[in-house]
Amino acid sequence: MIQPFLEVVLFLHGLFATFSVVIAVVIAAIISRGSLSDRSLRGLKVFAILFVALSLAVNLTGASGYIFYRLPSADSPRSLILKTAPFAHEIFFETMEYVALIGPIWSTVIAWTIFHHGERTTVDPELRRMILLFTILFVAWMIAVAYTGLIPTMIAPVG
Repeated sequence: MIQPFLEVVLFLHGLFATFSVVIAVVIAAIISRGSLSDRSLRGLKVFAILFVALSLAVNLTGASGYIFYRLPSADSPRSLILKTAPFAHEIFFETMEYVALIGPIWSTVIAWTIFHHGERTTVDPELRRMILLFTILFVAWMIAVAYTGLIPTMIAPVG
């Protein structure tokens, strides 16, 4: 029963991570268009809410899957990685454990900035550049964190 559950959780984890990046790119595209209409601002706020929800979902599904990674048995993914390529665990997974926690906070800061400044977001080019920079950095960070999880998983798949 654990195997199908784990497969679904990890599939959703990857899906949520992918959609987080897509939504971040959509936010960046809306912001970079220049002045925004009221309709664009409403759309931007909807995408900001989705962005936060997806970032949180990435961490929740990742944590759920990570429980099985950490099982103390000799055939658990963690045990296999530590036997075959300990650097993959020590560098990649240990980094991912802590760095990944920033995602929901980061997406919430971006969403809060959009909601807090509201109409100002439509006219202030410096504010738009700041949101654009935060969003682009989030995408780069998300890709880096994804690779810290992919490399050890290629050595010893979870499940």
